[in-house]
Amino acid sequence: MDDMELLINHILQRQSRAMGFREPSISPDALETMMNYSWPGNVRELENCIERALLLSEGKTINRRHLFMRQAAMVGNPEPEPASLRKNDRLLIENALKKNNYNITQTAKMLEISRPTLYNKMKKFKIR
Repeated sequence: MDDMELLINHILQRQSRAMGFREPSISPDALETMMNYSWPGNVRELENCIERALLLSEGKTINRRHLFMRQAAMVGNPEPEPASLRKNDRLLIENALKKNNYNITQTAKMLEISRPTLYNKMKKFKIR
């Protein structure tokens, strides 16, 4: 846990570069939330959390609302989960599409899903 902040910053820097974002800052409350989380999925879960937060924040400051972690593993006063997974998935897809200038192939790669799956989700969420 002593190296947690270093690990978070390293992953954030690496993923920001890969997505073409300038490295964003992390708000103090978001950093505290990440530091106090038990990370049952280990580094892979941390990487996924940071990647999603980067997309949702559109490469700007990552706030606590951009973090999605299992409630059971939270320590202290956890923030309630967002209203719905459907809403979050739609926002994630919309942000990824914008980031990739609506290039379906690049967006699917970024989201690590197939193109047909992306098309199906876009149809489901009525994203044009």
